[in-house]
Amino acid sequence: MDDGFLFIISGPSGAGKGTLAKRLAEGLDDVVLSISCTTRQPRPGEIDGEHYFFLSDDAFVKRIEAGDFLECAEVHKKHKYGTPEPFVKENIQAGKVVVLEIDVQGFREVMDTGVEMVSVFITPSDTEELKRRILSRAPMDDEELERRMLIANEEFSYLPLFNYFIVNDDLDEAVANIISVVRAERAKVSRKNREIKKIIQLRGKESNA
Repeated sequence: MDDGFLFIISGPSGAGKGTLAKRLAEGLDDVVLSISCTTRQPRPGEIDGEHYFFLSDDAFVKRIEAGDFLECAEVHKKHKYGTPEPFVKENIQAGKVVVLEIDVQGFREVMDTGVEMVSVFITPSDTEELKRRILSRAPMDDEELERRMLIANEEFSYLPLFNYFIVNDDLDEAVANIISVVRAERAKVSRKNREIKKIIQLRGKESNA
């Protein structure tokens, strides 16, 4: 069994992080999606416990106080999001690739924990396309749109901290690229410790035969 690891998909709002995370989990074995907790209301079609764990503000604060989150953040000064730590650690120990879709603020917080991870920054290549995607998710006035674009510009400044960068203009191409990244990380010698030990032991027995 290969060693598991945390795989972070991050980038600005509207980049397509959630869609890529879902397609990645569907395309590879031993990949699981981390389910975050949030205080925002469910969007149409979202199911509690499948897309997010939807919590009240009070319940979320209690989880923080109990130390249940690997990271947590307030996004757009409106809603809180947090990643349950036990789920992540248990699946990594079981050899799984745990996919965590979070914003850049959450990524920075995970970096500070020292947890081993691989990170990829997702964005469309065009600013106007990013605006269109943001507007397609929820109606908002010009002031709110401008505020979100300012946040996106700030998030771009953290791009050099990531391991990989994928442009999500063509979804199928972006999915193929992100699957290639996970496969390459899986193939690293440092993640093949158990398999390598078996090979060394087998060759040792053959040489002594």
